[in-house]
Amino acid sequence: MVKETFTDKLIKRFYGITGPLDEQKRQQVDRMGNKAFIVLFFTLLFGNCIAFLLSFKYPELVARVYPILLLIIIWVVGSILTYKFKMSAVNAIDEEELTEKEQKQLKHVGLKSGLYFGISMFLGMPLVQFLVDHKDYFTELFSIRNMLSGIFDAILFGAIMQGWVNARIKQAKSQTDKDDQ
Repeated sequence: MVKETFTDKLIKRFYGITGPLDEQKRQQVDRMGNKAFIVLFFTLLFGNCIAFLLSFKYPELVARVYPILLLIIIWVVGSILTYKFKMSAVNAIDEEELTEKEQKQLKHVGLKSGLYFGISMFLGMPLVQFLVDHKDYFTELFSIRNMLSGIFDAILFGAIMQGWVNARIKQAKSQTDKDDQ
């Protein structure tokens, strides 16, 4: 058995691929990733040129609008990429191809991701308040509002992630049932 390289692990994690990264999945990932890279590269190239030229006359407008436009463009490209992967079933979860370690990781993925997200929000939001409003970090950290917000964020995010993984498993099962018929 060939040991997975760090790059393969990153590719699998980024695109949500479970099981082995075989030649077909690698080709589809490379093809779609290259298309997304080309779109984003030229968007940044021309967008930066336009922003540079407009910044002399409208610096405040460029500072406010340009990051928002980039965020929207990146979100659209990411959504299209996610849709294409869903249609090609590259990242569908096939329980038969999973190792024991991957099956254990999928068992409570919502709980784990919710816990990590909740802790990061619990620690991160007072930092934002400290940097933006110059409020005391520890006072904001241990405030009731921050604690309740962290718990709510963890529960909501964990439930969404668990539902998403369950939907992917259900989709893979229906796809295999459809292929068997």
